[in-house]
Amino acid sequence: MPATLQEVPMSPRVASDLSRENVSAMLIALRAGPSARSQLANRLGLSAGAVSRLSSRLIGAGLVELLDGQATSSGRGRPLTPLALRSNQRTALGVHLGASRITAGLVDLSGRVSAVREVAYADLAAPAVLRQVRGQLRRLRSVVSPDTRIIGTGIGIGGTVDQGVVLDHPHLPWQRVDLAQALRTAAPEGLLVDSHVRGLALAESTFGAAREADSLVELHIGNVTDAAIVIDGELLLGPSSAAGTVAHLPVRFGSRAAPCSCGRSGCTQVELSETRLVTEARAAELEVGSGTALLALADEGNRTARRLVRDRMQLVGRLAGYLLDVLNPELLVLAGGITGAWDGLLPEVREYAARPVAGVSERERRIVGSRLGEHPLVLAAAAPVMLSYYADPLAAEPTLAEAEGF
Repeated sequence: MPATLQEVPMSPRVASDLSRENVSAMLIALRAGPSARSQLANRLGLSAGAVSRLSSRLIGAGLVELLDGQATSSGRGRPLTPLALRSNQRTALGVHLGASRITAGLVDLSGRVSAVREVAYADLAAPAVLRQVRGQLRRLRSVVSPDTRIIGTGIGIGGTVDQGVVLDHPHLPWQRVDLAQALRTAAPEGLLVDSHVRGLALAESTFGAAREADSLVELHIGNVTDAAIVIDGELLLGPSSAAGTVAHLPVRFGSRAAPCSCGRSGCTQVELSETRLVTEARAAELEVGSGTALLALADEGNRTARRLVRDRMQLVGRLAGYLLDVLNPELLVLAGGITGAWDGLLPEVREYAARPVAGVSERERRIVGSRLGEHPLVLAAAAPVMLSYYADPLAAEPTLAEAEGF
């Protein structure tokens, strides 16, 4: 995990690096699905004895279980009894701070999201929002099962976020708000604060559409339009953690280009916003209150709605084309407020993204929709915590770390 993510230390290091690496490797392997000890030994390059000792400790800690009823035979020797990760025994608290509301939930080690609640802001000022966040964290703690351990808290938010500080936000009246410091005492197990789009990229790499990709661009289209870049498995941050800022790249030109707060016209942030989409729909005499409602009309065959959706997808395609030109990632993953509809809209986006460089073989096929389920931004908020845990489980498991052999 990138060292620049704001982190509250979870526990002192008390075990050897080799043991830490082995525990991490085993849990990551089991995250992909159940596996027998002999299979783990082959996959991880460890001796059968080492895997046996590790698995015994992890079973004792409640992190792993034997699936006795699912033993299989390889035709030789004893049947193979698979080990499985008990992902619901550890949870992270995930909180997303949107343009108008807080969305909070629990995320287990397999990326499953539960106990989600959305709460509208009572006031946009930072102190008022922070009070509501603390209230949601108390609520989440109250619903965690007594036998489940909390491994940390993740906060995700749009705008420019650098080491836990929100430098600016396009919709909230915030400047240099230190979320990590303000919420430290509300997250005693550890706190990670980052941009929601970087959390999306990490979640996509771990649980979603980009698990097999070494490089990707996560492009989030919503109330905030931004991107995150992963190269060789590492997030690219840059000075002030501003890499991936796409809000003021031009995507529309001429008389239809809308003015932007930056003083120019046709910027991504204004042209691709849901506000702009709904405004255009109402100007065309469509009574809709959201992008999702407009998509529903388009699906029903409304020609005006279809025209507006196609126009927007062309702009998304233009932006995707820019990013493919400059960064050439293995995948460009589209996420955002209409995430569930991306599969149906991909042909429009791909068609336009391919236009600037006709002849580049199948580059449009690298554009895919997000695969992060119903609550992607809660999962994104918790993703840095999950990756921190998997990178060094013993830092969050003091009892296991102190056990003999570690």
